[in-house]
Parts: sequence; C-alpha cells; structure tokens
Amino acid sequence: MSKISSHFQFGEDYLTAGKAIKIASGEIKATISEDSRKKIRKSRQVVENIVDKGNPVYGINTGFGPLCTTMISKEETKILQSNILQSHSVGVGDPIDNEIAKLMLILKLQSLSKGYSGIAESTLDRILWHIDNDAIPIVPSQGSVGASGDLAPLSHLFLPLIGLGKVAYEGEEIPSVDLFKKTGLVSLDLGPKEGLALINGTQFIAAHAVKVIEKLDIRRRQVFVEAVIMEVSLDKRKSAGIAFNAGMGMEYDNQKFPIFAGTMLGGLNSLVLEPSSLAQLGGFVSGAQGPPVEGVELGGAKKISLPSFGVILRALQANSDVNVLSTPHILTTDNEDAEILVGQNIPYQAGFTSTLGGTNISSWTPIVSIQRQDVALKMKIKPQINQSDYVKLNIEQEVSEVAGTDPVLGPTTTKRSAKTVVVVKDQQTVAIGGLMRDNQSVSISKVPILGDIPIIG
Repeated sequence: MSKISSHFQFGEDYLTAGKAIKIASGEIKATISEDSRKKIRKSRQVVENIVDKGNPVYGINTGFGPLCTTMISKEETKILQSNILQSHSVGVGDPIDNEIAKLMLILKLQSLSKGYSGIAESTLDRILWHIDNDAIPIVPSQGSVGASGDLAPLSHLFLPLIGLGKVAYEGEEIPSVDLFKKTGLVSLDLGPKEGLALINGTQFIAAHAVKVIEKLDIRRRQVFVEAVIMEVSLDKRKSAGIAFNAGMGMEYDNQKFPIFAGTMLGGLNSLVLEPSSLAQLGGFVSGAQGPPVEGVELGGAKKISLPSFGVILRALQANSDVNVLSTPHILTTDNEDAEILVGQNIPYQAGFTSTLGGTNISSWTPIVSIQRQDVALKMKIKPQINQSDYVKLNIEQEVSEVAGTDPVLGPTTTKRSAKTVVVVKDQQTVAIGGLMRDNQSVSISKVPILGDIPIIG
C-alpha cells in the first residue's frame, strides 16, 4: 500500500507533472480547498442567474456552432448537457491505460476547481470520488482533434457521471450502472453549461505529456569504476670488459712515428684515461698507462703522442626493479562516455645546430631545439546498465611512460594499451588483460680470431 507523504488542494495549489503522478499513485492525498469551493459556488450561481433571467449567453441557453442563435429553454438546458456528452462519445480504438485516464480526471479537476467554469460543486465531488476510489472511466485511444479540443476522449471520460459508458473498478471492467449498484451512487443531472465545461479542454493530450515528462525525469543510474593497473618489471644486467693497447716509436728519414695496436670494445678506450671519461663508464674501473711515445710535427700540426702501453678493466652489475601500481577511479552516468587522463609533458632534445661568427672559434654558438612528448595513464569507459544490474563496459586503456633517456637521442617511451568490452555484475571484479614476457639476451664483443684467446681478445 502506498504511503501518503503530503497533501494537495485542487484549485489552490500549483499542479506539476510530478505531483499529478503522485496523486494518481496515491502517494499524495488530494482534496478541493475551501477557498476553491467558495469560488465554485459563486461561479455556479452566475450561471443559474443567467438561466433564470433568460438573457441569451452562448453555451448556457443557446445552441452550439451554427445553432448559436437558437435559444434553449430552461427545461431543455439540462437535456442539452446530457446530449452533448453522448453525441461526442465517438472515440474508437483500444482503450488508453487506466493511469492516463486517471491523470485526465486529475488535470480536469484542477482546471474546474479554479472556479471559472460555472460547474456545480457536486459534479466536482463526484470526479474526486472517482479519483479516490480508482473507478477509472474507459476511454478509447482515438478520437481527439488535438489543440481544437479533446472533445471525444473527454466525453467518454465523463459518461459514467450520467450512468453511461464503462469503468475499470476493483480489477474489472464493468458498465457504469453496475458501478452504481456496487457503490450506491446515482446518476447526476447535469445543469446548464456543465456538459460543455466537462468536454472543453486538452486534458487527453496533457495526460500523455505528463507521462512523457515522467520518463524524461527518471534519474539516470551512475557507475563508479575503480580500476587497478599493475606492472612489474625486473631488469638484471652484468657487463665486464677489458681493453689494452701497446705502442712504440719508429724512426724513418730522421723523423719519429708512433705505432700502436690494441682493442676498443664496449666503450672501453685504454688510450684515454682521463677522469671525466672514466666517470661516464660507471661500475668498477681500473687502468694503467705507460709513458708516451711522441711523434713528429706533420705540416705544422701538433705532435701526435700515444701511450707506450695502456690497459683498462671495467665490471658493472645493474639491477632494476620497477613496480607500478595505479588505481584510477571514475564516476560516470549510464550510457555516457567518461575519461580520466593523468600524465606529464616530457621535454627532450630534438636537434642540435651551431653557428660560427667569422673565423674566431670563441664566437661559436650552439642552438638546441626542444620538443615535448606526453606520457600518461589514460582510461576511457562507457557503461551500459541493464535491468538485472549487469553492466556492459566499453573500456579503452592506455599507459605510456619514459623507459629511458639518451643524452643525444632523447627519451624512449613505452606504451601499453587495451581495448575490450566486458559484462560484469555489480560489485564484481574482472581482469581485462595482461602480458607476461621473459627476455634473455647474451651479447659478446671480441676481436676476430684473437677473441678466442683469453684476455687478449
């Protein structure tokens, strides 16, 4: 049983589509306010006075349309009201939903309770009884002439007031006369102008509009998605190398020339053992050099000198463990796209040029061009909820990050993406994908032929 949450007064309170729906469902109890009843009685008295005086007023004591100049006697005005209901009850087709018909009653009662139509108070009380007791008239779905007036549907709506037509009552569709027998009601004798007041209006169209508004006003369901993006990367590297060289001086035609031989592998160079060069190697580095062997000036160039011997040893082990755990959360509405983007804009060196003014090297000017690249976590989701609380998720996910940076080439980025459609139950966890990869690589650098000889190669 519906719980009554508030009260509504016809003719006085402002009627909205939402309130009309709640009155129809029984959530709101509705009555005709006392102030409205005073206006209704006063308006009705105006109509009675016109009839008593016999002055011609259209719709009260005259015919309708082309018969507007035809006077209707006081005795015939009551017959006219019944005739106008019956003559316009020409609707066809399947009956409208009971809720629509009940909304028509509610909308019509609100209009008539304003006290401007001249309708009798007893007639409005009967309409209110039909609303309160769910005795809903059967109204055909076809017959309205639109904005010119819902004459046919409204005529069918109010036939039960005069004992005609059918009603839906207590789960049955019964003739109005049977309703009178069950409830003890009697047929109303409509007075002057009442029939015209009842069928004039657009409550058939308005009731359908109320149902449309109800559908549009349904609060759309929302989805809260909590994602977990996990990545584990293990990188273990070991490198070792040795480079050496030996040199000696030779004399030819009274000129000295240095001669040398050696190895240069894995970035190791035993010819240069400067601290700045050694610092770039990393790991354990050890080396030694002998005294230089000087050469001669060639064409005025600087003398070339090489170490008489040199050796450099390097050992390095690098372990890199990366654990990435991202938990993006996003709240969105049913059947709407939602996107979350978290990232950085990384600058990197894209090019290098230089200019030289004149012949002076001190005027050399480097020009470095910088570009930027986005690295981010991006997730795009479109949920669609069905009646069973299952959610269809259209998911697009992309994760990009900087894997390493080269001082010359710039950053190296990685990108992982997934695009899929899954169906999950509310509160259910689902794994959409993943990648497991195990790479092993062994790299050996050596001098051909000599590389198979220990230490030397």
